[in-house]
Parts: sequence; C-alpha cells; structure tokens
Amino acid sequence: INAILSRDFLASPEKEPVIFSSGTTLRFAGTVFFSILIVTFCYFKLTLSNALFEIFVILVLLNVTNFFQGLEFWFQAKLKMKPLVVSRLIVFVTFSALKIFTSLEENPLHPLLLIYGIEACFRGVTYYVVYLTNKGKLSLYFFEKSYAQALIKNSFWLFLSGIAAVIYLKIDQVMLSELAGHEENGIYSVAVRLSEVWYFFSIALVSSVFPSLIRARKNSYSEYYNKLQYCNDALCWSAVIIAVLVSLVAPYFISFIFGEEYAGSSLILSIHIWGAVFVFMRSLVSKWILAENLLKVSLYSQGIGAISNILFNYYLIPNYGGVGAAVATVGSYIFSGWLIFYFSASTRPVAYMIHKSLMLPFYGADRYLPILRKISWKKY
Repeated sequence: INAILSRDFLASPEKEPVIFSSGTTLRFAGTVFFSILIVTFCYFKLTLSNALFEIFVILVLLNVTNFFQGLEFWFQAKLKMKPLVVSRLIVFVTFSALKIFTSLEENPLHPLLLIYGIEACFRGVTYYVVYLTNKGKLSLYFFEKSYAQALIKNSFWLFLSGIAAVIYLKIDQVMLSELAGHEENGIYSVAVRLSEVWYFFSIALVSSVFPSLIRARKNSYSEYYNKLQYCNDALCWSAVIIAVLVSLVAPYFISFIFGEEYAGSSLILSIHIWGAVFVFMRSLVSKWILAENLLKVSLYSQGIGAISNILFNYYLIPNYGGVGAAVATVGSYIFSGWLIFYFSASTRPVAYMIHKSLMLPFYGADRYLPILRKISWKKY
C-alpha cells in the first residue's frame, strides 16, 4: 500500500486527505488482524513460558503503531524529510542509550525486549505527530470506501510479490541449515548481514528521486527515461564501488571483528556483496513497475527469483556450503532483477536500461559528454 499511496498522492495531490486517511485506516485494520492471528498462532503452536508469552503479546501490541509508517511517503512526496529524519534520530539515539544501559544490568533480556517494543511504539507515534505538525490531514471523516477498495485491489499483486521476495531473499539461509547444518548457516549469516546493510542506501536514494521521476513522466517521456537511466547508472556503479571495497577489506574485517572462527565468512561476503549491484537497480525497477502500473510484473519477477534461488541452492549447497549459497543468491538476483525482463515487450525497456548501466565504461560515456561540456564551459 505504501508505494501506491506515494504514487497516487503525486498524481492527485488535491486528494491528500482521502489518500492517506484511507491508506492509514487499511494499514491499521491489517495490523490488528495479523496481530490477533500471530498471537493466536503462537498461543497454540509455540511452547513459551507464561512470562515470555506475556512479553510477546506486549511486543505485538506496542508494534501496532507501525501502521502510521505509511505517512513517511507523504514526506517523501513533499520533499520534506528533514522533520521526520530529525524526530526519528532523536527516538533512535534515546532508545539506543537505554538499550546500552539496560544491557549492563543483571538479567537484561526481558527489559531489553520491552525497550525494543516501546521504541517501535514511539517510532510509529512520531510519524503521526510530525505529520500533524506539518499540516497533514488525517481523519476517519476522509475515509473513502471506493478508494480503499481500489487500494486493496492494486496492492494485491504487490502483497504476493512481497511474500515471494521474502522467500527468495531468505530461503538460502533456511536451505543452508537443512542441507549443511546450523554452524555453516551461522558463518553464512554473518556475511549476509554485512552485505545487506548496504541496501539501505539504494532505498534512500530511490525514495528521494521518485517524486521527481513521476513529475518528469507527466511532462515528457524522453526526460523521464533519461532521468531513469542516470539514476540507474548511479545506483549500479555506487554498488560496484561498494562491492569492490567490501571484497578487498572482508578478510581483514571479519577476522578482526568476529575472530578466526568466522574466517569462512570473508569469502562468502566477497561473493554475496556483488548481489548488491542488482539489488540497488531493483529498487529503481520496483518504482518503475509502480509508475507504469505493471504490478503483476513485480509478482512474476519475484516469484521466478524465489524459484531460481531454490533450484540454485539445491544444487550448490551440498557441494559448496555457504559459498554455494552466496553464488546461488547472486545468480538469482541477476536472473530475477535483470534477465527476466527481456522476456516481455512491456519490461524490455528496463532490461535495456540495466544493460546500459552495466556497460557504462565501455560504450555509455557519450550520454555524459553534454553534461561534462556544460560543466567545463561554466568553469571557464
């Protein structure tokens, strides 16, 4: 729902109260429904002590305020992220300090869990308060049934693709535990964490440029695709630079921070980090799919990514362990984040765009020559 709210608001800013009130109401209903579902499931299926189950229920209740996080897209569309970022930073610093002090206490587990829950609650409330203080409008009065129904219909494919994305992003660790053991998965998980931490940058960059891309699309398709190409170039080659640097420092960093027991993580990290090149570009492709209203494409590509990752892992893990899982993951990213788009005429333009970005050093520099000439002309 979040990304659709952003797109609709950029297309029809006059309907802001309807868009965000309806979207937030749906998010609230979904949060309550799934909270009840997961608490019921855990009560009957998990063997938790009474104390742990009570903490679990409290954590679920405190996380209910996450439904306000859809309001972040209002700030992105308005290009007014500063007040939200500042407020989130205050919450983060405050609760990080509380976690540090609490961890020094004896038996800190339960208090720490509660602090995590209260932080989630504050984070959600912060979105609401900052939204209202910036003259945002949010009320059940603006809820529009027809728009809510359209949201559910449009988000259905993204909901399914989200499930497929979770499968193909995490199935490697599940299969590694089953096929190679928990110890191998522990070594692999360290590398994955250090690799995936960089994905935040692509999300932040794409979120910041998405409003300008939507406006460019309304004005001129040639300008729109030029901006898409420039943005994709930046994502691709920033990821390449990160991958090169991480690959170089991985052997020294892993041994220094985690010890020799995790030395095997360095090779896995050096391979897995190259998947970031296609993950970075996929962040932009996901927005392009939304702008072009090709929501089914998202499900198809993520679903095929999940299937390809399972197949690659099935054949590589028994022989190569965590290294095989890393190769399988990168391979599935390449297939589902690039090659799959060649198979349909509607998605072929984005496949060519990714190809141009990858080949930039060889025959793509000409599109930057006019910009360089302008910079040189201004300089002299």
